[in-house]
Amino acid sequence: MVDYQKALDDYKRKLNSDQVASSEIIQDLKLGNEPNAKVSYQIDNNGVTVDQLKTDGTTSLFHDLGADDKNVTAGEIAIGKAGYLYVHIPGNINGNVVTVTYDNLQNSSYKGQKIAKIVATIHDVQVDGFDQHRLVISDNPYYGFYQQRLKQFAVNYTYYDANGQMINFSNNEDDGGAWLSIGSLNSGYYRTEEAQLLSSGKAYGFYNSTVAVHGDNTIYSSDVNELTGDLKIDGPTGRGVTTPSPFLNNDNKWWDTPAGLEDPNAYLGAGVFNIKGNHADINFIDETNVNGYMSWFTASTIIPKDSFKITPPSTDVHYHYDVNDKCKEKPNGVTTYQSESK
Repeated sequence: MVDYQKALDDYKRKLNSDQVASSEIIQDLKLGNEPNAKVSYQIDNNGVTVDQLKTDGTTSLFHDLGADDKNVTAGEIAIGKAGYLYVHIPGNINGNVVTVTYDNLQNSSYKGQKIAKIVATIHDVQVDGFDQHRLVISDNPYYGFYQQRLKQFAVNYTYYDANGQMINFSNNEDDGGAWLSIGSLNSGYYRTEEAQLLSSGKAYGFYNSTVAVHGDNTIYSSDVNELTGDLKIDGPTGRGVTTPSPFLNNDNKWWDTPAGLEDPNAYLGAGVFNIKGNHADINFIDETNVNGYMSWFTASTIIPKDSFKITPPSTDVHYHYDVNDKCKEKPNGVTTYQSESK
């Protein structure tokens, strides 16, 4: 235990004020998978139209966006099968765009208190210079959003208990409270994905991660963390030159895997927000110049493991029953045990 604690203390001394150790995060918020959520929506801008769609369970939502399903992942098929709102954005919008309400939640809670409803208000959207600007909102809040040709969009989340009362996250600095992880923040190959906490709280990165806090509670990677590296333009020839990424995991594999934030190296492209107050307002940003490019964003309560990989020693106690001597029946019927720590 002493060696583990010393190693952890040495690790924590390396952190700056904008970094946090995963082991120090006390997570009181749980946003689970909600396959039985009932979704409704309200259009808040006259120029916006919404289609409510589902796939047949064999093709992904990308099929409806005009892409083929050749390399589709199981997660993308699941999102399409769950159903989604297909929001058409006419252009830049200041103010609210659409409000989505998720009822009948079964697997979400805060400090053990059930979260029965989530309201997500999408607001302040900026589009790129191309056409057909779209936002895909899953019917399951666990899956988040896909965007196409949006430079940024903000989502204001409010949470309600079973009595319809808005949940207020603790403002006590000594209380762990609510944490939201933003993972899969890719950088390189034409784009940089960012997230900014607009409401009360603080943004943090992880030690040795590519993602860092860059001011105004904004997190992103200023380095290349893509599997294929950064695509830069070679001036003399005008051709793209791909450089390899140094940010692969120990097995020389891509860190942004289907395991998501549970991948042991997910911290390489992730940061966290410590949420205070009665709502979480997050601005999702995609800096890209590629026509038709799509990106996925979600806020999760899974805390990725950071680069400190030493496992704490077990504190389990194992009891040994010895009929000869070490276990004796007392007159009052109470049995005494001799314990041995593991």
